Amino acid sequence: MGQGTLYRRFANKGELCLALLDTQLREFQDCTLVQLRTMIAAGEPALAQLAWFIEAWVHFQAHHSLLLCAVSQEVAIESHPHSTPFLWQRRAVHGLLQTAAQRSELAAAIDVPFTADALLALLQPDTLRAQQIFGGHAPANIISGIQRLLQGLSNR
Repeated sequence: MGQGTLYRRFANKGELCLALLDTQLREFQDCTLVQLRTMIAAGEPALAQLAWFIEAWVHFQAHHSLLLCAVSQEVAIESHPHSTPFLWQRRAVHGLLQTAAQRSELAAAIDVPFTADALLALLQPDTLRAQQIFGGHAPANIISGIQRLLQGLSNR
């Protein structure tokens, strides 16, 4: 298939990469929804659900970082946080933090929208890839660091 044929169907490399990731993203989302429903039924705190989601997302990105980096680099910055898969990730993080706040799991001074955006910045494909390549951090180290940040949000 020639480059011209590709770009008649896809506006840029990011859209092509999203198409290549479609099945994996759907499977990840389906598994995530099942796990979160299970955690809700078990009465797990929203912060524990968020910690699980972040761990799952970091592992997912570790396996698909090149494609996800291409998506984040090729999609216009104005629409980047609102494009798939980033919109879904954004909704999950914001929603779980909002639920944690409603359940009084967060310290009173926590600004939920800012905190969600700060966490999302740490979870961007380019950021995670740089932490792995230039910082030499394995996904487990990244997850551990972010989870320590989450512990600091707790009202305990």
